[in-house]
Amino acid sequence: MEFWKCMHLLEKHTPLMNPRILLLLLFCINTWTALAQVEGGQPDMTSIDISDIACMVPEKYPEFPGGKEALFQFLSANIHFPDSAKKAHVYGKVYIAFTVETDGSVSHVLIAKGIGHGCDEEAMQAVKLMPKWKPALLKGKPIAVKQSIPIIFNARN
Repeated sequence: MEFWKCMHLLEKHTPLMNPRILLLLLFCINTWTALAQVEGGQPDMTSIDISDIACMVPEKYPEFPGGKEALFQFLSANIHFPDSAKKAHVYGKVYIAFTVETDGSVSHVLIAKGIGHGCDEEAMQAVKLMPKWKPALLKGKPIAVKQSIPIIFNARN
C-alpha cells in the first residue's frame, strides 16, 4: 500500500516530472548512499546474500503448482462474488501483490488496487490460502520475488 500512496503523492505534487523517474532516482540515491557508507569506500560485494533480497527479475520466475491453468482453477474455487458487490453492480479487477518466498510460501499479501464492496478482501483471502509455489531462481538458487496478479470480478463469478 505504501508504494501506491507514494506514487499518488508524487503524481499530485510533481505534475511536471514523471513520478516513476523520481522514485527510481530516490532509490538509486539511497543505494549509492548505502554503498558509500562501507568502510574503506569499497563495498564487499561478496558478502551480499541474494536470498535476503526480493528480486524483480529472476532467471526463472515462480510457478504455481500445476501452472497457470491450476492457478485459475484454484482462484475460481476459492473466490466467491460478495453479495454486496452484486447488489451494487460492482465489477472489475482487483490487483493483489504478494511475495513468493525462497521456500515457495506466499507472504506480504496486500491490495495493490481494489474495487471495494468486499471484493478486495475476498481476493486477498484466496491468495493467502494458496499452496506453496515453485520458487524463482537466480544463479540456480531460490530467491524471493514480488508478484502481482489481477483477479477479475464479473457477472459470471
